[in-house]
Amino acid sequence: MAKVTKKRSKSLDKLIVYHEAGHAVMAFNKSGRFMGITICENMLRDIGDGVFLDSKWSSRKGTKKNKGLVLLAGMSAVAILLKCPDEYREDRNKSDKEAFFKLWPTEKKGIEQWHKLYPEAIQILSRPMIWRQVKRVTTTILKTKILLYNEVQLCIESLVDKERKEDFEFYLECLRMEHPPKAASQKENKKQKSKKKQKLKKK
Repeated sequence: MAKVTKKRSKSLDKLIVYHEAGHAVMAFNKSGRFMGITICENMLRDIGDGVFLDSKWSSRKGTKKNKGLVLLAGMSAVAILLKCPDEYREDRNKSDKEAFFKLWPTEKKGIEQWHKLYPEAIQILSRPMIWRQVKRVTTTILKTKILLYNEVQLCIESLVDKERKEDFEFYLECLRMEHPPKAASQKENKKQKSKKKQKLKKK
C-alpha cells in the first residue's frame, strides 16, 4: 500500500515488492478477498494502494484483527527482509499506519493493538512456508507488475499442490512467451547490428 511520487531506485523497488507481497500473502492466509496486487508505478499513483481489498470482507467475523494484520504485513515483510523486526515500524509513507488506526475507536486502543498485532504479523510471516509464499509472490510480480487474486492463489497453492505446480509452470511459460528476457533480446539486437556492419564493410 505504498505511494510512489518519483522514479524509484532498484533498492526501493525491492522493498516495495516485498511490502506488497506481504500484504497479499497475509490477506490470502486470513481469507481476505482482494482484487489484485500491483507494483506498477502509474497504477500506484492513481489508486495509492498496491493491494485492492474487497469491501465485502468487512462483514466477516474477526475481520478487524485480520485487517490490522494485513495492514501491518507490508512493513512486517520488509522488517523480516532487512532483519530488523524489533526496530522497523515506520513505513515510507503513513497510509498503512493511518488505515490501521482508523480501525479502532480511540488512539489509545490503536496503540495497544499495534503493539499486540505487529509482533504477531512478524511471527506469521516468519514461518518458513509463509515466507516461501512471500518470496514466490515477489518473484512472480517482478515479472508481471500486476497479479490478480486468482494468480496470487496459484502462486501460493503451487508450493504444496503438484497439479497447481504444473499450472504455475505453464503460467510462467506463457509469461516468458509474452515477455522474453531483455538480456536475450539485447544480444539478438547486437548480433543484428554487427551483421549489418559486416555487410556495409563488404560493400
